[in-house]
Amino acid sequence: MEKGRSGPRINLSIAESQVEIPLWKKAMALVNDDKVSDVSLTSPSSFSSFVQGTEIKPYRVTITLQNGRLAGHTCTCEAHKRFPGPCKHVMATLIKAASIYGEDGSLDEDEFSIDQGNDIDFDGFFGA
Repeated sequence: MEKGRSGPRINLSIAESQVEIPLWKKAMALVNDDKVSDVSLTSPSSFSSFVQGTEIKPYRVTITLQNGRLAGHTCTCEAHKRFPGPCKHVMATLIKAASIYGEDGSLDEDEFSIDQGNDIDFDGFFGA
């Protein structure tokens, strides 16, 4: 994995505690099976990726942060259109982004170029 790029730190332990276990396991399986590709920081507060699902064409995923909080997400899969909350593709993108851009302050301070206050806070997003 490419850990060490500058970007917002992601606290996966909070994210994991806020979603159901089957969703988390499915997201982890997508990451472990290398189904998440082209993860990029599209702005200081947004990620995008492609996730290969059951369809021939990969799903397009975006995650947006605002003031350190997950402000929104999109995915082109049917589950994201039908159900509230993040789908497994969104969570897989989040997990992959954490492995690339840093989880829980794993980046050294001199490598971390974005304001330290930009940690992702899932409590406000998931209705906790």
